[in-house]
Amino acid sequence: KPLPENDVWKFRRERFGHHWDRKFVIFWNNRNARRKMSGDVIIAAKKFADVVGQDNVTLFMQTQSRDPEGQDLVAVARKFNFDRNIMISEQRITPEEMNMFYNCADVTLNISNNEGFEAEIVLGRVSIAFLLSKISSTTCFTSEATVSLLLLVTLSLIKSGSFS
Repeated sequence: KPLPENDVWKFRRERFGHHWDRKFVIFWNNRNARRKMSGDVIIAAKKFADVVGQDNVTLFMQTQSRDPEGQDLVAVARKFNFDRNIMISEQRITPEEMNMFYNCADVTLNISNNEGFEAEIVLGRVSIAFLLSKISSTTCFTSEATVSLLLLVTLSLIKSGSFS
C-alpha cells in the first residue's frame, strides 16, 4: 500500500546508506537464478545509469548475492563498474519492510526467461512506474530492451516533475 512520503524518505535515510538520496531507485526482488536474468538486470541498470548519470541511480536487489542457480552478483557489478550503485539485501524482511522497499522504488523491474506472469509485478504496483508488456513465455528481454523501458519511465518522471 502507498505510504506517506515523509515515512518513505525517513526509511531511505535509515536503510539505504549513501544511496538514500539517489534520484532513481530500481527495485528487483527475485531469486538469484539464471532464469530470473539477475546479471542482465545489473547490466541494464548500468546502461541506464550511463544515460542518466551514475550518481542518479541505485539498483536495490532483494536476493542472495550468490546462488548455486545464479551468478555472483557482486562480481558482475564489479565487472561492469557498477558496484557503487548496487545494494543487495540478503536478509529476510517483514511484509511491512517489503512494502516500504516497494514505496522507495521508482520502478520495480522484473525480467525472466521462459516464465509467465510474475507476482512481483502485482506486488510492485505501488511504485511510481508500472509497465507491463504482453509477451509470450518464450520472449526474452535483452538488456537493451530493458534500458529502453527504463528510459521511457524516466522520461515520464521528468515530464511529471518527479525526476529532475
